[in-house]
Amino acid sequence: MQFVTLEDEHGLLEAVLFPGVRDRIGERITTPGPFLVEGTMAHDEGHPHLIVARVVPFHRRARPYAAL
Repeated sequence: MQFVTLEDEHGLLEAVLFPGVRDRIGERITTPGPFLVEGTMAHDEGHPHLIVARVVPFHRRARPYAAL
């Protein structure tokens, strides 16, 4: 399991990568971002955090706005 802190224009968010997700992601989360992160929001004693389901380096994301 790995804990990471994510930051965007709205602030900081704690995130959790459980072993199965962590194993699929491998070393990608140890490199500098930015990342496209998907998951489910959860609350633990009133503190929000993200349970990560998928992480993709931003430069490898699907490019919906790429030139045709």
